[in-house]
Amino acid sequence: MKPRIVVYTTKKTNRLVYIISTIFEERLGCELIITRDKREFLEVDGVRLNYSSESIEQIAQILPSPLLFENRIRDIEVVVNDDSEIPWLFANPRCSYGFDPIAACFYLLSRYEEYLPYRKDEHGRFASSSSLLGRHQADTKPLVDIYIGQLGKLLNLESINDRTVKPSFKLEVTVDIDQLFMYRSKGIARSILGAIADLLRNRTSLMTRFDVIMGYKKDPLDIYDFIIQRCKRQGIRPKFFVQVGETSRFDINNPIHLPNVIQRLNEIASDADVGIHPSYYSSEKHDILESEIERLSSALGAVILLSRQHYLRFRIPTTFRKLEEHGIREDFSMGFPDKNGFRAGTSIPFKFYDLERDEPTHLTIHPLVFMDVLAIRNNATYDEALNEMLALQTIVRENGGTFNSTWHPETLIGLGVNYPSMDLLTNLVDEGKH
Repeated sequence: MKPRIVVYTTKKTNRLVYIISTIFEERLGCELIITRDKREFLEVDGVRLNYSSESIEQIAQILPSPLLFENRIRDIEVVVNDDSEIPWLFANPRCSYGFDPIAACFYLLSRYEEYLPYRKDEHGRFASSSSLLGRHQADTKPLVDIYIGQLGKLLNLESINDRTVKPSFKLEVTVDIDQLFMYRSKGIARSILGAIADLLRNRTSLMTRFDVIMGYKKDPLDIYDFIIQRCKRQGIRPKFFVQVGETSRFDINNPIHLPNVIQRLNEIASDADVGIHPSYYSSEKHDILESEIERLSSALGAVILLSRQHYLRFRIPTTFRKLEEHGIREDFSMGFPDKNGFRAGTSIPFKFYDLERDEPTHLTIHPLVFMDVLAIRNNATYDEALNEMLALQTIVRENGGTFNSTWHPETLIGLGVNYPSMDLLTNLVDEGKH
């Protein structure tokens, strides 16, 4: 049977209910009671936690930050204690626990800091340097997962739970298909322009283009069957996010109406999950998002439930609102655009909380931990990239999280990068499950 946790508070808000439920029901597997009645708190059987400034003898207490008792968004000072290896957010020397882990978890999961003004990168994104975690060198630590594990131990929940408190480690392989083929099915105009560019710059590429178009060679990017079969050996069902938008400076996908494109996507969808990879401008123009979801749905003859933003461009909360309105139930965009790590301080999926509307949503956020492009861009050698991947995988495993990895066909085959990422993927899949 589940352990019961009884939480006493002097004020019950949407923020408090969301994060307390996330921590104790979803993560720690408890039956939860939140009460403002002190008599009920003391009489009901269960593990007790006093989340108030009132002193109750012999009861575990965390002095609360005001954050969870508000419904406004404001520029707040987050006091951080960096004295130990794991920094404490919302540090409070008056609290016997040293800080408020509940408020810290809410601050990170809600992406509170992304509602406030911050310095955007060249693509209008929230980079690790803008984050509280980045400024305290904690963006490669899943602080939310660590804090929740510490709470479980503080309240001795592990000894009375009939199942492991810590979730089991999971490996997730996802692939961004920015263009399904490099040479095939580009449309007549784009194929001619591409051939002219090859003629002027790269004769070898021109010969390869000709051989692929004539059917003598397989398209270099068509490595999808290899990825699927490699994952299948380890019981992993990969996810592919497909670009179907209009061509732009940042969008080079194959036209979705072409028969070869439709056929290949349906072949992939027979052995993997397929979601939408909304185009570069979709986070600003929401009518584009709707039409792209409809295109992919029509091509596959299926409802589209999964999404990851191209270039990881999204705006909180508007992009996530629009995704949910158009039927998306799970999004995989929550990662830094410049560094591998933990943008929301966690590796475990969670429900998005809309701070402006002050309510949780039905959209599940799957944190992105590792992307091959970033590993190669930030590490001069393969061994350095491998060590980064293994270090992140180790800390995710230690905290029972999901190692959500993202790969790109161009990077896997070594196009435009110092070294290909294929060996990283095979190492992760073949060794990472064990």
